[in-house]
Amino acid sequence: MLGGLLRRRVMGIDGSTQAFAYSIYDGKQLVEWGIVEFSGATLAERLVDARRKLLALQHKLRVDIVVMEAAVYVQNKKSVIALAKSYGTIESIVAEGAEFIEVTPTTWYKLIKNNGLSKAEKDQLRKDFPGKSQAWYKQQEREARKRMTQDWIKNTFGVTVVQPDVADAIAIGYYGVEKTSRK
Repeated sequence: MLGGLLRRRVMGIDGSTQAFAYSIYDGKQLVEWGIVEFSGATLAERLVDARRKLLALQHKLRVDIVVMEAAVYVQNKKSVIALAKSYGTIESIVAEGAEFIEVTPTTWYKLIKNNGLSKAEKDQLRKDFPGKSQAWYKQQEREARKRMTQDWIKNTFGVTVVQPDVADAIAIGYYGVEKTSRK
């Protein structure tokens, strides 16, 4: 107990069908972060590899609370099914014996004050790069938001994180720390 508060280990996860990005907090202290990439030509092969790698790390990944980003918008049914299988594989290993929390991206963005590009910045992007597709502009906006998360981590923890998924996992874990420290 620290100052009357229970000290908990919290893990933040940004999962996908290709990798498992994570952060671990001991109390409010960020103590570890990284990414485990899955190998395999097919989804089934990657899920088997994910299970094998996560089981090998299970002792290190033992935490009290697991916070995982919820999939809120996926463009097609095949992707939804693949992501659900991957999330299920990850969750079944890392959440064993832990409290499990899902958080939407907009919720953790709000906590770290990552509002994305302003309307003026979006307009400037379109002015600077006219004639691009809507998908191109959305991708640029997504990359800008990821850079903002990386900047927040640098300013908050003094750590430079190069991989955007790891940066997201750190912010997701931070959400879990903040949410559960108020209980």
